[in-house]
Amino acid sequence: MLIIDPNYYPEIPLELFQCPICGAQIYIQEIDEWETETGKITDCGLDISCTTEPEFDDDQWHDWFSGHFSMPYVDWLPLEVKVLAWLNRHYRMPTT
Repeated sequence: MLIIDPNYYPEIPLELFQCPICGAQIYIQEIDEWETETGKITDCGLDISCTTEPEFDDDQWHDWFSGHFSMPYVDWLPLEVKVLAWLNRHYRMPTT
């Protein structure tokens, strides 16, 4: 099991997981909660997104966001659960 550097997140394999809206690669935006004794990422500690996301100040960001996150519990939550399980099988965050 590999320890994740809190400043660097592993790439999520496209062949395993894709954006539920457009099929593009997804990435880890943030891991902000994990068990300090085990390094296991918690159920609420993972935030993922699609690599097609434009910059926030881009004119197309609002349309992209509305299309990609119109139903996050339907589209994104099942994917987050699967990615979290994959991460916790292969990686851990640093422990204290």
